[in-house]
Amino acid sequence: ANKTEIPAKEPTCTETGNPEYYHCATCGNYYTDENGENLIDNEEDLVTDALGHDIVGVDATEPTCEEPGNIAHYKCTRCNSLFSDALGEEPIENEDDVVVPVHHETEAVAKVDSTKTATGMKAHYRCTLCGRLFSDAEGTSEVTEASLVIPKKTSGAETSETPTYKITTE
Repeated sequence: ANKTEIPAKEPTCTETGNPEYYHCATCGNYYTDENGENLIDNEEDLVTDALGHDIVGVDATEPTCEEPGNIAHYKCTRCNSLFSDALGEEPIENEDDVVVPVHHETEAVAKVDSTKTATGMKAHYRCTLCGRLFSDAEGTSEVTEASLVIPKKTSGAETSETPTYKITTE
């Protein structure tokens, strides 16, 4: 007998599967065993239905300074596919489409000029949530406090000369 083994294939959410079976090239019949003793008389028994998606809602989460958030969407618990609808008919192809990026709440910090006695500070932005410093209002280019320091002035309009007076007596 010329039998070919057809290995079992588990069904997925969208694709059918099948049990392991054997096909006889000589007679064209299908069997559950290699010896051809247990005939499969109904070819529908060769197909295991697709499982369909098991969809759950995913609530929206707000991003923080440390973690991105996400928009509300739906997800299949079996295959992890993402959808914009509860029926799983509108797939979200790009997982990044549900992500809301990390977000800093920044406030502008004005420039402080240096003097001969004190360092200054370049204008920058500070996140009111985490305290980190940025060169941009969007909070995407982080900077260090050291990089913002304006050195003390070594010369300039300020003077420390003490005026001299000539005291005369008559």
